[in-house]
Amino acid sequence: EGDGNCLYRALCYSITGSENDHLLLRKLISEVVKNNEKIEQYVGGKDKLAIHLQNNRIEDNGTWGTDIEIFGAVLLLKTSIYVFSTRNNTWQLFPKHMDLKKNPYK
Repeated sequence: EGDGNCLYRALCYSITGSENDHLLLRKLISEVVKNNEKIEQYVGGKDKLAIHLQNNRIEDNGTWGTDIEIFGAVLLLKTSIYVFSTRNNTWQLFPKHMDLKKNPYK
């Protein structure tokens, strides 16, 4: 069973070769999510972002990451990120140059 940190552990391991600083990476990503206009645009505006932040305490240890936090990681790290889904055995690309008009958050 997951501890809610798998996104941050996986990203940290990919960057540093260790999961040890996953909480620091979580903090950095949460700051991007809270303060980046592209995230606001991705989720559909300030109100929707506020609801996401209220419902998902993204800075808290153990809170599961969503596609919004993955996009925050894309912006922070300035790289594309692929995510593998075990539910349907597919890869999802979060490109670093996402066209937000063609890929709005639903």
